[in-house]
Amino acid sequence: MDSNAPIPSSASADSPPPPSSSSTSSSSSPLDHPAPQGLVLGRFFHTYAARHWGDLVAFLNNSKDQDSVENYHAAYVRDLKRIQSSPLVLSEAVKRHAQKLLSTNLVAMRSAFDNIQLRELRNQATTSIQKGMLQLNKEAGDRLAEGVPSKTGKHHLGSPSLDVQDKKKRKNSEAPKKATFDTEAKIEDDAHNEQTDSAAVVDQPETTPPIRLDLFSRLNQETTWSKDGHDILELFRTYQTKNQQIFELARDEIADLSGQSGFAFSLTAEQLGAALVDISPARPPHEIWPSLNDVASRVLIDRHSFDEALAASRAESMLDPVAEYIHGILYSYSKYFRFSDRIPADLREHEGFADMTWTVIGGALTLAGVETRYLEVPVKAVEERKNAHRNPFLDTKAQAHMADGVAFRGPYQIYLAEASALSQSETGKRAEDEFKLKRDLRDIFQSQLKDICEDGLLPPRSMSVFGSTSFNARTTFYALDFMGVFRLHEVRSMILPLTKMGGFTLRLKRCVLVCLEVALMIKEELERRDCADPIPQGRKQLLVQACNQMQVTTRTPTKPKKQK
Repeated sequence: MDSNAPIPSSASADSPPPPSSSSTSSSSSPLDHPAPQGLVLGRFFHTYAARHWGDLVAFLNNSKDQDSVENYHAAYVRDLKRIQSSPLVLSEAVKRHAQKLLSTNLVAMRSAFDNIQLRELRNQATTSIQKGMLQLNKEAGDRLAEGVPSKTGKHHLGSPSLDVQDKKKRKNSEAPKKATFDTEAKIEDDAHNEQTDSAAVVDQPETTPPIRLDLFSRLNQETTWSKDGHDILELFRTYQTKNQQIFELARDEIADLSGQSGFAFSLTAEQLGAALVDISPARPPHEIWPSLNDVASRVLIDRHSFDEALAASRAESMLDPVAEYIHGILYSYSKYFRFSDRIPADLREHEGFADMTWTVIGGALTLAGVETRYLEVPVKAVEERKNAHRNPFLDTKAQAHMADGVAFRGPYQIYLAEASALSQSETGKRAEDEFKLKRDLRDIFQSQLKDICEDGLLPPRSMSVFGSTSFNARTTFYALDFMGVFRLHEVRSMILPLTKMGGFTLRLKRCVLVCLEVALMIKEELERRDCADPIPQGRKQLLVQACNQMQVTTRTPTKPKKQK
């Protein structure tokens, strides 16, 4: 038989009988039909193993059923055992290699395809299992059949699934090169990288290289973090080495000191006290707006009901920006309180955010002279990060994350807001919004460092960006800066009143003051950037180069299936 003959994908008369029904996989994978043993000789390395390896990776990327994945892998292992035990296989090299593949688990298989730069291809192969299989096998065959080494310098198995055009090109080439594979070298070369636990099926997180502090130091950012004898940066490094789960912010060099974060819980009370920072505007709101106390004392006083507060706000002069701001908030409430004593529980997320939450936050930002947008605003920095290494002529443009609210000036989206419904929100939505926002804050921080440098300015020392997440009636405000690591902490929080009763005016007054303080923090940060020192053209190019060399945020991990 011709050793170059392709191996059929289904069993024939030469193949052993099919397994019993108790061991049959429920998936429709090609591995359920072992290749004929008589055809394996001489072509095993270049066809059978590579084809099934590619099929398996494609299946993994499109399957959400854990049992199907395990059955698929079990069929692969079953085929290899048949090769070992078949009297038709006389080559000891083939048997040894089959034994080696038996120790390869699913994690090692996925890592192998990552090493030949199929990560982006795997992400795109989501429309159907068939499409993903064709793309993966074609790319693996093109690279591996030509003997192209991976990033680690190792050669991998070739693939037979080359399209007709590629075959013609190689056939008609003036100096064709025949792909070779050294079995013994392959076995010894892979010995150090394959895991022995074939039962483990784990979605390993993307590994990230350590952050380069010299780049941030060059960009005028702090590279140490210690206070009161506590080296907080060293404490974070210790925590980081033990926490590398896919939804752990420490993987992206973010030291989260907010709320229920794992890093904050890992610190003692003394250490946490040294790590926390109290951020307040240089001048309080009543100094910036002298009429604030007077208007609040006439409109938002304890003994006023909502109706009385609304009537008092209408009596104020709308030429006063503070009175106009407070009246705008009360008018938004009146659209609902006119018909009920409380905000409807079934109010949709965007309605509640636009009419209630953003009226308070966005109004304060406008009062402070900061421009805003809201409802599905593209985050510029995330779009830049996703498309950084794509070819604009060949690759599809990746879409940016959308923010519910944004505050900006020029190219600087300095504040992002994420929101859920005002009541009855799912608990998972809170975790998703916080994870998304905190990583997006890192993106906009690095993007704005580059924007400032490209403007020919030196970034301010301890530069900051801001954000907020709203879950039910509570809104938490964050600030992110750099202190040897991306440091994220809460700066303020507020709870919107959702009913006429229970001290409505007092709670609304607190919300107004909190939002005005946050708006002033953002305004002062923008003013610091306006006062940044200019730099010579040569230094500008060096700083832009440093920005381009920074490690970017990892890609968003796939959301796993929830446990029962």
